Amino acid sequence: MPIRRNRVFFLPGLLFLASCSPKADIEQATKLAEHIHEQLRAGQYEAVYQSADPDFRSTATLDAFARFETTVTQKLGALQSAELADFHVLYGFRDARVRLDYNCVYENGQAKEVFEIRQRDNKSALSAYRIDSPLLPESR
Repeated sequence: MPIRRNRVFFLPGLLFLASCSPKADIEQATKLAEHIHEQLRAGQYEAVYQSADPDFRSTATLDAFARFETTVTQKLGALQSAELADFHVLYGFRDARVRLDYNCVYENGQAKEVFEIRQRDNKSALSAYRIDSPLLPESR
């Protein structure tokens, strides 16, 4: 009997691990980050905000997000390049969270960007975003 019980607990764990694919999750998250970069370049702040995860939308209003991104563009200028510097994947029971760290070069300087992307049911959504540069005012 004890052996059978161990098998019952082992099988769901094995199925859970088999469903995790870091490479695919990172690729999916990277595509979303690239799409968000395109939207930000085009000034489509509302589209970024509305397609983001509820966690993201609960931290700021659309107006606050748009003002922040407008300030980024005014201070840093246009995004010239974004290089993926690091990534992390965290698996939960219902979703995966992927963190992508970018080294960015803008027209007027450099910045570090962090995208946190939640993946659930084959859908990705921005759950957190941060950009750090000496040219930007500190967040409070």
